[in-house]
Amino acid sequence: MKSVKLPRLTFWKSVLAVILVVGGYSIFIRFTKGLGASTNLSDSFPWGLWVGFDVMVGVGLAAGGFVITGAVYIFGIEKLKPIARPAVLTAFLGYVFVGISLLFDLGLPYRIYHPMLMWNPHSVMFEVAWCVILYTTVLFLEFSPAALERFHLKTPLKIIKVVTPILVIFGVILSTLHQSSLGTLFLIVPDKLHGLWYSTYLPLFFLVSAISVGLAIVIFESFMSHRAFNRGLELDLLTGLGRAIVVILGLYLVMRSLDLARQGNLSLILEGSRESLLFLLEISLGVLLPIILLLIPRVRSNESGLFLASFFVILGFILNRLNVSITGMQRSAGVAYFPSGQEFAISATLVAVEITLFALAARYLPVFPSRESISHTDIEYAPLQQQPPEVPGGVQVAVWNKKPILLSLGLLFGVGLLVLDASQRETPVTPPPVKPATEAGIVFPNSIQYTKLPADYEIPVGKSYFGKVIFRHTTHVDDKTPNCESCHPALFRLLEPGKPATGAWSKQAMYEQKQCGACHNGTDAFGVDDPESCTWCHTEEFEQAYVHSAIQMADCTSCHDVTNQLQIQASSIAGLCFDCHDEEGIRQQHVHQPVADGDCLSCHDPHTSPNKYQLIKADKELCLSCHETIQEEIAQATVHPPVEDSCTDCHNPHSSPFPKQLSQEESALCVDCHEEIQDQDQAAEVSHPSVVEGKCLKCHTPHGSEQPKLLRAAAN
Repeated sequence: MKSVKLPRLTFWKSVLAVILVVGGYSIFIRFTKGLGASTNLSDSFPWGLWVGFDVMVGVGLAAGGFVITGAVYIFGIEKLKPIARPAVLTAFLGYVFVGISLLFDLGLPYRIYHPMLMWNPHSVMFEVAWCVILYTTVLFLEFSPAALERFHLKTPLKIIKVVTPILVIFGVILSTLHQSSLGTLFLIVPDKLHGLWYSTYLPLFFLVSAISVGLAIVIFESFMSHRAFNRGLELDLLTGLGRAIVVILGLYLVMRSLDLARQGNLSLILEGSRESLLFLLEISLGVLLPIILLLIPRVRSNESGLFLASFFVILGFILNRLNVSITGMQRSAGVAYFPSGQEFAISATLVAVEITLFALAARYLPVFPSRESISHTDIEYAPLQQQPPEVPGGVQVAVWNKKPILLSLGLLFGVGLLVLDASQRETPVTPPPVKPATEAGIVFPNSIQYTKLPADYEIPVGKSYFGKVIFRHTTHVDDKTPNCESCHPALFRLLEPGKPATGAWSKQAMYEQKQCGACHNGTDAFGVDDPESCTWCHTEEFEQAYVHSAIQMADCTSCHDVTNQLQIQASSIAGLCFDCHDEEGIRQQHVHQPVADGDCLSCHDPHTSPNKYQLIKADKELCLSCHETIQEEIAQATVHPPVEDSCTDCHNPHSSPFPKQLSQEESALCVDCHEEIQDQDQAAEVSHPSVVEGKCLKCHTPHGSEQPKLLRAAAN
């Protein structure tokens, strides 16, 4: 009786088994208990590790497929052909698992097919979804020759080889579109994404970084395959990829630096925040260090040096995508998100299964060319019966004993601990300032607390649901421009034309909850007698130094008609002002032009102002904004002191019985301050005729002069 020989249990096989067991349990919890039980996601922060790592990082790491095949079949760089098929396999598995990872992140995963049937060409997500679906199909066809060669299907193999250049061109176009469109997703959140990562050039940054990491992942995969399968390493080809990485990373670094300078965000790098720390890690480890390493010829031509440099490029890319999707969004969300253990477990399971499938494909399909044909243009792949023997002790022992891998894993572990520590600090998360609405005079509330919203609603669990679903109005209502009618049009029939309210309208009727006050009673809708109702939206900095008395008494309806779209109660602004302000005292013989025009608001703010009398500017600045000739006069050598203080020391701003709206008759006004002139005149035997006539301005200018004593001309 023959004994059955069990596979040897190695270290990495044990690790794989543990990952699969823990991951299987986490997957069970995810699909039976829902997202709430298996993740640390929330309505305030719905995109976490599964989007940031599994999707955004996964798509980027698969970029090696279109970079290498494009170089071979479009640019004719035939020497890269030996590494094309492994790159395509890596990309194909990456895209397949991106689609699988979405099943875990979607609340209703069985609806993942909706983009194929329910088209929304205005959505960036729709474009990304279709590009990923089509490119996955292209990758399948590009890799299919490996399976066709395995089963000796010559006719389909000939057809695929003929159409391969067309497939590659199509694949490069699709990859360029969706690699950049992943960055386009974040263009709509300029007020949410941190300034170190937000840019209008995000699509370009995403594409360039994907190209660099695509080359790095090819080097990384070649090194790992060399160690795991005891196959040759195309060091001369990988050295060339290293040179290309230096150029692309250098271009990327210059673009990022210039963009930060253009936006004035360079100072954010040294602000000492969690975001600045992770940004520095991303740039130093993922861009600067690989450039330095690959610029050294001895490092670039050494397999361990290439591996370390490519590892740091991949690490920096992962940090970038996580920073954009998670770190950069946390402050605006007002929450501190860190993935749960089950989120980590499921992501680790997907990566482990992907690596396992790559190893199986490499073992049972002609993925790598035979050693003797590597230098030839027409690549021949090793037949199955010539598979390299398994390394004694298992593949895992060969990999485990290598110092570069241990060093890389140690660095990755250290960075992970640093990120974990930074993410779990109990520092307050300050949301960015809310920009005012573009409509003049109205600033919408920057918190949903001003709206009385219904309580959270738990949707009953049925056969079509995978777990508990809670609907929250707070996450569906735009706190800047609330619009309940978009979802509940039937509740707003009162906005449609209908029968007018009966009975005479008056303010008192409104306060007695009649007419419009029947609904605007403070319970069903905002109340007309509620002093806070108007200021919910019309903030207009009501806490400034000088406030209109009507606002102080919370009597907005003394000026505004709430039954006529809040328009003013009178036919003109001046007519409304004169309801309270004495018109006879204002309209005297000599009237200020804005008063004559009835344009009170050209000088006064109707609500509040930091200036006395609610002036829109300080009185001197306000006067000079119209009286430009006076501005020229007071720029001369000698200036009348009252001009430097306030124009109203001499002039009445509204009207006056005296010319030029002087507050007194000319001579009396001057003598108020210059009493010594009056004393001299009374004591003198002979007085100057102009002094006797009280015509001071015959000799002096009232504002400024190049002559002393404000004389109009030099004394002779």
